[in-house]
Amino acid sequence: MEDAVIGWHSGDLFADSFGEDAVELSGGRQSFVLGASFLIGAGVVNGFGRAAFYLQPRASFDGAAILKLNLSPVRAKLFHLQNRVDQDLMQGFDQPKTNFFGLDIALFEASGEEPSPKAAGEKEARKSAQAVQTTRVKKEVPDLWSAGFDILHVYNADSTPGTFSFPPGEPSPTLSIFGNRNGLNVYSGYLAGSFFKFDPNIRFHSQFALERNDAVDRRVKAAAWYVEPGYQFSALPWTPQLNLRYAHFTGDPNPQDRLKQTYDPLFTTGGDRGFGSWFLGEIFGQYISPNSNLNVAMAHLKFSPLDNVDVGVIYYDFHFDQTAQFNNPTITSRNAAQEVDFYSVWSATEWLTLSAVLGFAVPGAGLKQAAQAFVIDNGPLGRAVGRTMTLAELFVSVKY
Repeated sequence: MEDAVIGWHSGDLFADSFGEDAVELSGGRQSFVLGASFLIGAGVVNGFGRAAFYLQPRASFDGAAILKLNLSPVRAKLFHLQNRVDQDLMQGFDQPKTNFFGLDIALFEASGEEPSPKAAGEKEARKSAQAVQTTRVKKEVPDLWSAGFDILHVYNADSTPGTFSFPPGEPSPTLSIFGNRNGLNVYSGYLAGSFFKFDPNIRFHSQFALERNDAVDRRVKAAAWYVEPGYQFSALPWTPQLNLRYAHFTGDPNPQDRLKQTYDPLFTTGGDRGFGSWFLGEIFGQYISPNSNLNVAMAHLKFSPLDNVDVGVIYYDFHFDQTAQFNNPTITSRNAAQEVDFYSVWSATEWLTLSAVLGFAVPGAGLKQAAQAFVIDNGPLGRAVGRTMTLAELFVSVKY
């Protein structure tokens, strides 16, 4: 069962003082998303025995207890979550079992728009799971802008030595990027939306995250951040919008010093802003690398030739942050890849969406070196690496 939730909304109980549904409580297995899903968006990894690797229909957390306070212009969320893990089902590629709690506090201004059948960005949603998730929660008026901070603390996590933590008294191995979670603290701040009344077409999104853990054999000092200005040319036909982003996810310059500096992407997922959110590249981000040990430049142009049709093109330039993280002297170049993705989304009805994607990724010198090192270690010898990768997709989303 994907969802099993019991909840309570205050309704009109505090409406005179704080507004409708000022307090919301819920518990059980349920979906939970923070902002643009930079930190938290999915509580389960899809693929292998769970199947549906690309569509990612599963997203809910176990052990969820969530308190929301909607006190405009302040919004707060206090939550406890546990991810869903099955290493046997995932053939050893699942995340470590993680129990954590957190706090999100934001200032915001509502856009004044009425809630619509589609959540913000849902028309562009790149995964069927996003279309499904939006039916599980009450529709909310989208924010014109928001600014806030998050604090997360992991109080219990799988710390299997050599995989998810440093083994005591032994040389430091190369850990999973999800390692050293037990005792981890995460501090994050974010900005999102249209902040300038003189021109609401100016958009700005940004977030940073600091990861710290001082526990013995689980030390962590990592970070990630991005800045993304954008502009919607609302006076032009098809209302084109251009967004430019630079994102940084730390790598580890010394994997032998028992200090993990590789950024842990936690529970990120695509997010409700659609293509170009946090699966960075339909090829590179989906099939080659998670959001860790990377510096990524992105240019995203999208437009709407019809009210129910969106078309866009996204360019990515990927560079490794630290080649030393690979612990292999043959990998010296930071140039990972360049990718171009073309997409089109047709929202035919409120329940039917068709999406098409065409993508091309050209490996850089660094990715070629990493691929060749993998072939040398794992075979088959003589296998060609470094060819341009092509992806073409057509998928249908039906809500019922």
